[in-house]
Amino acid sequence: MKIFFTVLVLLSFTVIIGCNNSIKPINPELKIPENTLAPCPESPNCFRTTQTLKAAPETVQEALKKSLSSNNAEKIEEINLSDKKEINAVFKIPIFGWLDDVVIHVDSNSSNADITFVHIKSSSREGYYDLGVNKRRVNKILKHARKEINKP
Repeated sequence: MKIFFTVLVLLSFTVIIGCNNSIKPINPELKIPENTLAPCPESPNCFRTTQTLKAAPETVQEALKKSLSSNNAEKIEEINLSDKKEINAVFKIPIFGWLDDVVIHVDSNSSNADITFVHIKSSSREGYYDLGVNKRRVNKILKHARKEINKP
């Protein structure tokens, strides 16, 4: 009975996390720029995606920085690239002290100034499995940034 209860709790937790997804499908009519972030390695301790946020690039960048801060990033650094902005952040995993890196490129949309492309990658520096931590982190960052952008 104890095993059944444990499995039930774990399944419920998985369903709740799965329903809380901020990774949205991108409108197929948009011309999506190439994701300029390095691809994830073969190991399952990395997550990379391209998303759109409905705001100007400067607004999106500020919302992402606030989101990183509110999600307890240890260090946040901005870099101005020739055609886009880059935000680097470091997260420290509680208890173990492992470090994870988040890199974000904010890319303007030439066909619509009100939609900004966000290329985001979260990866573990150590280990092989991350148990979905990086994907959940990206979800939280995007969810908080969307809320920040939509504040009245």
